[in-house]
Amino acid sequence: MTSLPAPRGFFTSLDRATQNKLTRVGRLRSYEAGEVIYRQGEPSAHVRLLMSGTVKLTARARGRETLLEIRVPGDLLGEREVLKSQSPTGRATHHATATTLRPTRVAVVSSTDFAKFIKSEPSAWPAIAQDLETRLSEAESRISGISAEGANRRLARAILALSMSTAMAEVKRSSLEFSQAELASWIGVSRETVERVMRDWRKRGIIETGYRRITVLRLDTLMSIAGMHRAPVA
Repeated sequence: MTSLPAPRGFFTSLDRATQNKLTRVGRLRSYEAGEVIYRQGEPSAHVRLLMSGTVKLTARARGRETLLEIRVPGDLLGEREVLKSQSPTGRATHHATATTLRPTRVAVVSSTDFAKFIKSEPSAWPAIAQDLETRLSEAESRISGISAEGANRRLARAILALSMSTAMAEVKRSSLEFSQAELASWIGVSRETVERVMRDWRKRGIIETGYRRITVLRLDTLMSIAGMHRAPVA
């Protein structure tokens, strides 16, 4: 069995002095749950450092919206677009829409200030490269799992991964705010399949569901379905 992934993010890869330098050039902004930070196709002129909360990235193509990624504290938002804007091709636009899933605070850094920061700090580029590599590996693992694993295991892994607090050994129950359609797009199955699996889990007392909310009641059972185990208490 595999363990849940450890918390990761660009910000956590920097030393304290470098972290302070980055936050000093940013301005704090707060969002309520469900607010849009930026929309797909809008010009990109800032990087956001996620200080607290959770943000989902979605993209719409041919009339269908797909859940691309979840960002958590320590992650950057809009960094790809800003890095692209520094290239000879010029200013970029956002490739996705960023929406908060819970009350969220971000440090907003202009593209100019962020470019100066990564040029002046030797540890910044390696941290960005490592973060991008981690995201790529996670995406590849998720995509390979779509063909290699059953819907039950894929859905259990998705719920556990999206609910970051379940990585803590002392947690007994955990909630997350996603629709069944979003989870279906995330793991590459139909909404009907997600509904069927969740109906079975509700009958077994593993989860409770409400409007856009899933509460895990039996974490150990869900981890067993996912083929995972809790991280040991430090």
